[in-house]
Amino acid sequence: MIVYDDNQPLEKLKIFDKRVEAPPHYDTFAEFTYSYHYGDAYIPYIKQTEPLKVEAQHFLDCIKSGKKPDSSGLDGLRVIQILEASSRSLKNGGAKVEIDRTLGAIPAPV
Repeated sequence: MIVYDDNQPLEKLKIFDKRVEAPPHYDTFAEFTYSYHYGDAYIPYIKQTEPLKVEAQHFLDCIKSGKKPDSSGLDGLRVIQILEASSRSLKNGGAKVEIDRTLGAIPAPV
């Protein structure tokens, strides 16, 4: 079993050796029993980094190297469209909101 808790400051991921095993073969219903296994818990080390710092560093690296970023300005625009539409929907009691899909669209080559 794996548990992920983003609210934990250090131990966000925990892996438990916990399972139920059925016998491979039984002749009668009375012989059929489940076996519960409770083993160790493992908490792997995960390097903690500030997401905004990592994103800003990636952006600066792309400027220096001329490399294309993992997410473009167009991707950012689409995220903003979704967030704004979600906000409008919430203000209107969950009403359906259309998103302008042509905004930021790349025109086809001529």
